[in-house]
Amino acid sequence: MVTGAVSGRRCLLRVRERRGPEPVDAAARENAASEHVVGVVRRLGDRRVRGRDWEAVLFPYPEGGDLSGRMTQGDGLRGGEAATVLLGVADGVAALHRAGWARPGLSPSDIVFGADGCPALDGLDEVVPYDPETAVADAEAYYELARTVCLRVTDGTGMTLLGAVESGLRQGTWEHVEASVLAAVAPEPVRLPGSVGLLEPGSLLDRVGPRARGAWWTEGACWTEGACGRGGACWTEGACDRGGAMVSRARRCVVGRLDGAGCETPWCR
Repeated sequence: MVTGAVSGRRCLLRVRERRGPEPVDAAARENAASEHVVGVVRRLGDRRVRGRDWEAVLFPYPEGGDLSGRMTQGDGLRGGEAATVLLGVADGVAALHRAGWARPGLSPSDIVFGADGCPALDGLDEVVPYDPETAVADAEAYYELARTVCLRVTDGTGMTLLGAVESGLRQGTWEHVEASVLAAVAPEPVRLPGSVGLLEPGSLLDRVGPRARGAWWTEGACWTEGACGRGGACWTEGACDRGGAMVSRARRCVVGRLDGAGCETPWCR
């Protein structure tokens, strides 16, 4: 792998010997078309070198590192961070299944974060066509990941969250898993290494007033209440100045939930 920029965006270039008629993992990424599955920036075509075919593909650079790195931080995970990870992974696996693929890597090193902390699946080298057996294997792998993540939770909600995962899996769909996790622990942004001062719930509310209430602010991003058609309280992303004042509303919705103090907790959907 080598790192570079394409149209101002950092990317990873992967060059490897072609294994078949098409790069299977690249096809799975494109078919899934989910923000929780690392996609393909560009296929650069094949080259034949000394009688061997080589493929080159550009992938987005994981600006936020991976879950393995986050879990080695000494402060552990909050329950809301773990919920965000498990929700994103469940959504990514569901997207792959809908696209006809299964068996993504679900170890902590296979889960990467964008600059905004949104989790995504990146271990797709060994994906296979979806069938009932591979679906069961994915559910088992997801549970093992959930157990690993929940054991790193330090605020006392880890076992509650793991129980929610078990309950959702018993009901047999990824939608049930997501609903069960959301009902158990409110998701919150994942703290990434080197990120700028995530604020405690309520502190931004005190600074920006009732029209632009929010629970966190980092690197010029802030949140305002909006509607995105998924029910409950939702959010739109915008830009804010260093004082936390909203300058513009922007492009995508994220699921949020009101807490008792009147602050909202965003998730990266």
